[in-house]
Amino acid sequence: MTLKNFEGEPVSYEPVELAVTTGAGLTFGDTEVEPGTLISIGQTDTNGVASALVKTTTSGTRTITARSSLGPISQTAEVTFIPGTLDAEKSSISAKPLEAPADGTGIAITVTARDANSNLIPGMIVSLSSDSPNATIVQPSTPTDAQGKTTGMVFDTTAEEVIISASIDGVPISGLVTVTFGSTDLTVELSGPLYAPPGEMLTYSVLMKNLRKTVADGVSLTLSLPEGLTYDDDDAPVDPEPPGSVVTWNLGSLPGYSAIAFTISIQSSESIAIGSDLTSMITVSSTSFDTNHSNNTSQATTRFGITFTHTATISPSSQTLSIGGEAVYTIEVQNTGQEPDTFTTSVSGINSDWFTVEPGPTILSPGQVIDSIPCGSALQNAYHHKRSHSR
Repeated sequence: MTLKNFEGEPVSYEPVELAVTTGAGLTFGDTEVEPGTLISIGQTDTNGVASALVKTTTSGTRTITARSSLGPISQTAEVTFIPGTLDAEKSSISAKPLEAPADGTGIAITVTARDANSNLIPGMIVSLSSDSPNATIVQPSTPTDAQGKTTGMVFDTTAEEVIISASIDGVPISGLVTVTFGSTDLTVELSGPLYAPPGEMLTYSVLMKNLRKTVADGVSLTLSLPEGLTYDDDDAPVDPEPPGSVVTWNLGSLPGYSAIAFTISIQSSESIAIGSDLTSMITVSSTSFDTNHSNNTSQATTRFGITFTHTATISPSSQTLSIGGEAVYTIEVQNTGQEPDTFTTSVSGINSDWFTVEPGPTILSPGQVIDSIPCGSALQNAYHHKRSHSR
């Protein structure tokens, strides 16, 4: 800046301060300044000139004001910082939506040009390309705008995934975007009893979904049963193929965002060994393009054994007491069944005022053990244990 008096003559050796009134991220010399903050840049020289290096890494326009000891300077200066050269790593490509039907529906591809400091670069020419000979690309009709963006389109009548790349002013950018046309995403869940006794009829539940909006054609479900389990019946919307150890339902088409649920009756053999774990598996498939095969299979495992059973011991088996004496008996109960059960310890043969039992009714998990301690006055009285359970 140049400082002059009213006669237009330079003012030498006068301290000068600068301030930014609009815009942030500006540095005077090595000092970053906030808007409205005055920063000294030294004195004017013999020609009335004072200089400061102004820099930033953020593009845009800044308004700068000055002040000397004589007062504020009426003139202001506008400085515009433009973006730097294109950075292929910082520039990006995106798609919206990421999937569309393979019926001529388009997907918008947007490319954003940035420099090394992520400043948006306008006026750049963008070219799109794909890895599929089936896809049709409509190139962006205009250069990048003030936000560094421009948009083209991609269309496809073939069900497939397409990888889109871009170059900006002839420079390939690093990013890629994958779009999907005409895809489905079928998922299936199989659930059944965790525990069951051999010989029991079991009920399994099936839930199948199409998680995408595209119709899935040629949908089929295949149930594979282990030895010891036999298909009996189901309430699916179609009858299965002649069943055996493998059961197949040909369900036809499944609309997008829809589901099918049904149950299957499975007969278990009485000869299944106690403690055996038998796993059934169901798989969904279709003739349509499915982008996610990780959710096409589900399993359900049932452990076979006696569902409700227990062991109980009393210690000691008998005691001899004098009149007024006290005895303590410990009854150990273990749930040896395969499901939680409720156990109650009771005493018979003596007056109920003569004893107490701790604890009361107790729920035991499979394998869990608890001690019941009845105590009181008795003469060689036998304590008996009885059990109740609920399913």
